[in-house]
Amino acid sequence: MVILVTLPGLDGSPYLQGCLPYSMQQLPGAQSIQHQQILYPPDQTMDYGELARWELPQLPHDEDFVLLGESFGGPLA
Repeated sequence: MVILVTLPGLDGSPYLQGCLPYSMQQLPGAQSIQHQQILYPPDQTMDYGELARWELPQLPHDEDFVLLGESFGGPLA
């Protein structure tokens, strides 16, 4: 099992998530991919360093994962 962890863009909206479930179904071996979405805290303003420290504990620690960042989330990924 591999986990696909996604990070949103600057506005924090999960735009990528709208098309992701359909797109993932098209991948070979899609049954072995699990999706985890991390959203930014809506009530806080953070820079990249603060967001990275906030996001780190939410990442899988005992399983393989791929980190995909949408737009603003790219450098965090």
